[in-house]
Amino acid sequence: DISPPTQSPECDPLIRECCKDQDCAALEVCVQGVCINQGLPRFTLEYFGDDEIDLIVVTPFGTTLSASNPEDDLSGGRFEETEEEQVFGWHVDNVYLPLSGGPTGTYTYYIAVFDQNGSPDVWTVKVFEGDMEMVSSQGAD
Repeated sequence: DISPPTQSPECDPLIRECCKDQDCAALEVCVQGVCINQGLPRFTLEYFGDDEIDLIVVTPFGTTLSASNPEDDLSGGRFEETEEEQVFGWHVDNVYLPLSGGPTGTYTYYIAVFDQNGSPDVWTVKVFEGDMEMVSSQGAD
């Protein structure tokens, strides 16, 4: 088994999109060298490896946001992910709701493994309200 590093390797702006939040556009944050959109709330999956793992979020309206349904006009929610998930390295999936606030109620989130290559990849899902991390879950596919 290969343990993931605790963070991305030393940041090289020629390789990574960002090294810190200030490298991203307004209303974006830097996660593992990738600029992602902020949201209220925001659900972010980070994992290290070469498996294809997807974040899935169900809104209070019962709508699923995922790679196969990346936009929900009812809630204003959006899904985004890094390219080439089966390339070994850090990967990020992000589901975000409008900064004005998504619908009130209960959100459900989980991960789905679509392709496992070798040993399981270690993942973390974090849920944010603005800049505040509310929940963090970890596991291995």
